[in-house]
Amino acid sequence: MEESVVAGIELIGDCQFAIFDWQSPFAFWGLKSSTCGLRSRTSPILLIPRMNVATGQQEPINLANVRKVYFDTSAWNYSAKHSLSESLVHALKGSGTIILASVISAGEVLRISDPILRELVCSTIRNLHGDGHLLERPLDIAKAVAEAFLRGEIDCILPRTGSGEAIYSHLENPSSPPSEELRKWLHNMDDNLNRFIEKTKPPHANPSRRYCTPPVIGRDEFLRLLCQFPPAKELGLSVSHLSQLCQASDIWKALGATLAYMMELSATHAPKSRHGKKRPGGPDLWQTLYLGVSEVFVTGDEGQLSAACTVSACLKYPRCVVSTRDFADGVLQFTGRSATSQGADSHSCRLCGCKLPTPTGMHVSALLA
Repeated sequence: MEESVVAGIELIGDCQFAIFDWQSPFAFWGLKSSTCGLRSRTSPILLIPRMNVATGQQEPINLANVRKVYFDTSAWNYSAKHSLSESLVHALKGSGTIILASVISAGEVLRISDPILRELVCSTIRNLHGDGHLLERPLDIAKAVAEAFLRGEIDCILPRTGSGEAIYSHLENPSSPPSEELRKWLHNMDDNLNRFIEKTKPPHANPSRRYCTPPVIGRDEFLRLLCQFPPAKELGLSVSHLSQLCQASDIWKALGATLAYMMELSATHAPKSRHGKKRPGGPDLWQTLYLGVSEVFVTGDEGQLSAACTVSACLKYPRCVVSTRDFADGVLQFTGRSATSQGADSHSCRLCGCKLPTPTGMHVSALLA
């Protein structure tokens, strides 16, 4: 690695991440966390509680052989407003695919000002995500996985927070969500990212600087930086711990890659907007960590798509990162309802179902070809 790259990592490390306000995002709820919820393996296999109709209890279902798809906020909006929304929802539910939502995507949806559209999108989330708990904050998930790793466990229970439960309750009744509190929480994520970029920005931009690559995030210099990152610092994780953890868990590798992507935005002096295209904001970038708990990541935002592709390329196991339009067309081609497809064929990705090639994104079938 070039000495300048190492120096750049050490420069970030000098900041000790003190510029991040880690406590405020959920402080407004005044609610405590619990220790039950999603069950996850440190490899990308999830066990998610779903309602057992016979017993009336939520029980973990083994999802090792089930396709798990994460929808970001833009994907939920697109799916709800799609002209064939009912067919899309029906096809996804019939395929056995698990569609995942998070506290971030749900929080952004609840801030939709139009009450009719807000109810429509919330209804789509309820239909597809079901009664399983929302994916919690990325750092909460990372901490739970690290704690399980330190205990020598193969899988772990991902946390449920009072805040996450409150957000889910508003999805069920979105008529009067806590819009101002959600605005402050989401705005805090943007503020954190902007402060990080400004505080660590070098005097001169280097458009070619790349930190978000497997060789960089696997180096001891970078792992020492990650040791200062919550929750690694809280748990006292060493470089050796993080090296093993990133090999065992794509959740932690995605966390490292997301941090490295933020460093690239800083090193390249990435503007907030260029040629009408916005760089990913704080809520956007933090959602890329959910690549660690899904096989397919779906977004309709160009900046988010680019960031997720870059992060995904660092993971041990390949993912599909696709635009919402391409994903919806791929799903609907099996029903014969897609406007752009004539039916599934051998040129479709075996994992996400998109008809290949697509103008943007990345596909497991193409990566493994």
